[in-house]
Amino acid sequence: MSESNRGRRSGGFVRTLLFLLLLGGALAYVIPWVYRSGDAFGYERGHAQGFREGYGNSKDARTIVQKGGGAALNLDVQAVVDGLSDLGQDPPSPRFVSALDRLYEALIERTGRAYPFEAGHAQRARTTWSQMKAPVIAANHDTLSGWQARRAPLPGSRMSLSHHTAASDLHTLLKDEACGVVREAFLTSVAPDEPRPVISGLCAFVDKELLAPWARELSEAALARDVSASVTAAETRHRKAIMELATAEVQVQGRVRHDYESKVFEGWPIESTDVATLEVRGTGIVKSGFKMHESYEVTVLHDEHLIRVALPRAEVLSNTLVPEFSQEKEGWWTSLTSAQRNQAIAALQKQVEAQALKDGLLAQAEERAEGLVQDLYSPVTALPGSQYRVEVVFAGQAPVE
Repeated sequence: MSESNRGRRSGGFVRTLLFLLLLGGALAYVIPWVYRSGDAFGYERGHAQGFREGYGNSKDARTIVQKGGGAALNLDVQAVVDGLSDLGQDPPSPRFVSALDRLYEALIERTGRAYPFEAGHAQRARTTWSQMKAPVIAANHDTLSGWQARRAPLPGSRMSLSHHTAASDLHTLLKDEACGVVREAFLTSVAPDEPRPVISGLCAFVDKELLAPWARELSEAALARDVSASVTAAETRHRKAIMELATAEVQVQGRVRHDYESKVFEGWPIESTDVATLEVRGTGIVKSGFKMHESYEVTVLHDEHLIRVALPRAEVLSNTLVPEFSQEKEGWWTSLTSAQRNQAIAALQKQVEAQALKDGLLAQAEERAEGLVQDLYSPVTALPGSQYRVEVVFAGQAPVE
């Protein structure tokens, strides 16, 4: 094969490879964009509706909301949170059954007011729901309980977010189930002399206009319940963690010298001064931290999404000194006593402690305590969608407004 033919084939291969790479990159960008756009226009997670139909359903749903004066589920989220507390019971608890019953009934009632059904059709749909609700609620309970049982706890954390995760699971389940239940309730309850209704955009209406805003309210209420419970349950554990871990330690070298004078032949013409010298050096290990038997309080302000932790000020916990008498000289008449040696050691301890405080030892412990508290509550503050934040206030400080 000639060199020119070999070069042409090599060039063709390179061009083909570049074309395939460009095509793959374009598809990798376009396909997710189309999927996200379809989701934004009302088709959820790959339901076989297609782009145009999804857009049409979303448009119909918005028209229904405008004609119906807005969409809102007048439903107590706290009752639903209470019901989610009972997941895993067999049979489902009355609180769970009541919460799901009211939820589906509210969806049917709001759909009946939003769509132009025949007179009395919405009431018949609620009656149909009362007849079909038992197996639906039982299946929902089994699904949610199974998800909860398979979910692993947060790594490295003992904070419980069971209500929040259950609320998220419920919203995920309803996005798959609620539209079908509402549609079946209305289609099954059509009177013999009535035409079969066309419920255009029902899934988009139920998912986007009814469930989505209500699910955000439910998620916030569930998270508030978890935060309150976790703060109470973790108080002793957090107190111990701050005592053991929020400490600072520094080594400080010091030197103290004392000259002890005494008069010899005082008042005589031959009066003289006799001097004894004592010098002690050493390295002090000064440790600061918190005594948590003093002020320690955690306050949760749900309206402000704030967890306020009040701590005492840091203080010196220990001051360990290794002294060395570097100079010890007695005079002719002046001797050194044990009391003087102990006084010199005490003075050296005060000196190294004062230097440690000057170098910011207490501030270091308080900084570590604040970082530790932030880490302890990170399972809540770092949760996607969580607006909670932690504020650490030391005794004598005013809270941040």
